[in-house]
Amino acid sequence: MTRLFTAAEVEAALPYPRLVEALRAAFREKGEAMPVRQSFDVGTPAAPGHLLLMPAWRRGEALGAKLVTVFPENAARGLGSVASLYVLFDGETGQPQAILPGDELTNRRTAAASALAALFLSRPDSRTLLVIGTGHVAFHAAEAHCAVRPVSQVL
Repeated sequence: MTRLFTAAEVEAALPYPRLVEALRAAFREKGEAMPVRQSFDVGTPAAPGHLLLMPAWRRGEALGAKLVTVFPENAARGLGSVASLYVLFDGETGQPQAILPGDELTNRRTAAASALAALFLSRPDSRTLLVIGTGHVAFHAAEAHCAVRPVSQVL
């Protein structure tokens, strides 16, 4: 049975300290070759749009794809211009296992990768964090960095 996860469930399952360490281990692995990401023009002249397919897998374990739509004109409709889902399949049977909110996964992974880089590039006693940007990832980046360094001031 395919399980549908909410953003809150993804957040609870992927706390930043755990996610940063998982990324550290994953980045050290040789892994599979990075597959080609595909982009399709799916819009109309009045409403341009794109569909992005971003596959990933670990042979025999799991495979999945992030499906992203980009419709810049959605702002005029009061909708976000980017929407995404991640679909996870069993690596041995190909059966669907889960559908996850792609935006929450992307925000958390991006923030955790930034925090991991900071572990290598900053002093262990760093207490001040400067975040440049105000988008969704900015909040997540601050949270992730605070999880791996003794940050007491965020600018």
